[in-house]
Amino acid sequence: IAKTVKDNVPEKTIDSNKKKSKPPWMNKVAYRKSRKKYHAWIRYLNTKDKYDWAAYKKARNEATHASRKARRNFEKSIAKESKLNNKAFWCYVNSRRKIKTNVGELKDRTGKFTTNDKEKAEVLNEQYFQTFTVEDCNNIPVFEPKFIQNKVLGSVEIKEEEVLKQLKTLRIDKSPGNDGLHPRVLREVAQEIAKPLTLIFESSLEKSEL
Repeated sequence: IAKTVKDNVPEKTIDSNKKKSKPPWMNKVAYRKSRKKYHAWIRYLNTKDKYDWAAYKKARNEATHASRKARRNFEKSIAKESKLNNKAFWCYVNSRRKIKTNVGELKDRTGKFTTNDKEKAEVLNEQYFQTFTVEDCNNIPVFEPKFIQNKVLGSVEIKEEEVLKQLKTLRIDKSPGNDGLHPRVLREVAQEIAKPLTLIFESSLEKSEL
């Protein structure tokens, strides 16, 4: 699976500092209508002709309608997938905010205020470690042993339907694990890998090894 992902799934490098040229909801139709409106406006500015003005108004109305429709559909899709991909939802919400909030100046042990992000991170990291309690290992309480009678688990049955169910409920907004496989990839190919995974789990239980 990892080799197939490497050979067929395209990679894209995103520069967070680069300003986006168009909003995320704008599709090809809305973008084409917007460009058509722009060219119609430039044509009217050069000619001042009433027919060009009428053409511009028509292009403007079409662009407005297409933009509103594209945004509405995009927001519906974001809301529909918010339970499975809440990062995309909050990313869009933050992009709509007019006020950007950042971590303010923090005071360190000496009473001085931080001046950059590195100093802020160090102050927060130091505060985080101060919350841990140092336990006294020489004074550990001793508890009386308690016997709990339970039924012995004789065997474990792994069903393909349960494996498939777990694969289809993976959160696609989570990061990949040590194997490098993204949860979205596993969810997309759940139907194909459910049977092999079931056999692998059964073999692991029979041999008592991972």
